[in-house]
Amino acid sequence: MNFEVFREIFRDRIKGKAMPRGRHNGALGHWIEDVFDVPPNSAPEADLHGFEIKSGGQKGSFGDWMGDWYIWYDDNSEISSRNDFIKTFGTKKRPDKPDRFSWTGVDFGKIVSDRFSECGQKMSIDSNDGINIHYNFMHDNRLNKNSIIPEKLRTGDVLIARYSREKMANFVNRKFGQKGWVLFSLRKRAIDALYLGKPFYFEDWIEWVRSGEIELDSGMNTDTSRNRSKFRAKKSWWYSQAFEIVQ
Repeated sequence: MNFEVFREIFRDRIKGKAMPRGRHNGALGHWIEDVFDVPPNSAPEADLHGFEIKSGGQKGSFGDWMGDWYIWYDDNSEISSRNDFIKTFGTKKRPDKPDRFSWTGVDFGKIVSDRFSECGQKMSIDSNDGINIHYNFMHDNRLNKNSIIPEKLRTGDVLIARYSREKMANFVNRKFGQKGWVLFSLRKRAIDALYLGKPFYFEDWIEWVRSGEIELDSGMNTDTSRNRSKFRAKKSWWYSQAFEIVQ
């Protein structure tokens, strides 16, 4: 299978087609996968014969990739569980759900930065190209920090989450380092263009994380056990990476 197959299917079966009514934009990817007979999945490999298929939402996801270590894994941290972690380092954000805590980019900053967030957290990349999220009590501006942060976590920068180079390289290279990627653009609920992109690898990807072009969109919350942890880039970034636009 090669890019020409996607060009032909786009022109013959997808271009100008409207999404079925009643389906939200988030279902676009699944609809396109249906056309290619690809079942919805969260497998680490590329979607179809080495090609990753993307849809043109506001932000395109690279994958829902959890870190390989969080502070609650440490029995000596005094953060005993996932929910304890969320309540300690996350915040309440939903007036309609007053008991719900979540840990999102609002709390840790979303992109790599030298500055701490209002919650005393920041994301950085270490010398081994691992992605780390640290907490610092002195930079935490939350009024209740004295009642929720254990004494032993109040000194210096405390590592609270880590995404190792090995794990992330495995994710990126298996999904995007095969034959390339294709992105279908949606305009007024109809597919209007096809963007073709060459393979890329972890070494490229981590530099885009470092520059802030790729962000971490965490949706971890106390209402569900699902650990949503998506790395994303704006659709304009995906468009800029394409080597060809088919219209």
